[in-house]
Amino acid sequence: MPWSSLTQLWGGDNVLLLNLKVCDLSESKGLIKIMDLSGVPNLEELVLEGCSSLVEIPSSIQLCQKLTRINVSRCVNLCGFPSDHRCTSLEVVYLHECPRITQLPQLPSTVKTLYLRKSGIKQVTGASIG
Repeated sequence: MPWSSLTQLWGGDNVLLLNLKVCDLSESKGLIKIMDLSGVPNLEELVLEGCSSLVEIPSSIQLCQKLTRINVSRCVNLCGFPSDHRCTSLEVVYLHECPRITQLPQLPSTVKTLYLRKSGIKQVTGASIG
């Protein structure tokens, strides 16, 4: 659903989307909040590129054990990104052009590609990237 007019993803509680593998909400400028992701256990790719109103990624993203790629590039108001990831399948993380993310979150050792261009991150340590 790129370029959608959504302001919130998953409007209610107990959303169960067992077959959803890719969620593309890129360029959804009005998206402010993503609700609990625990009901999307087979999610492999989350694309939020250009969601300029989005402030944080919910910690429930850690429950998406099949997640291989997350793209939050150009989410200029994104302040929070969950640390201590348990996503053991995560391989690619796009954090470029996220000026409000000033500290690299703890990422799993499975991450092979990390994009940080024009981010607010000042220092990268080995502990951050496993």
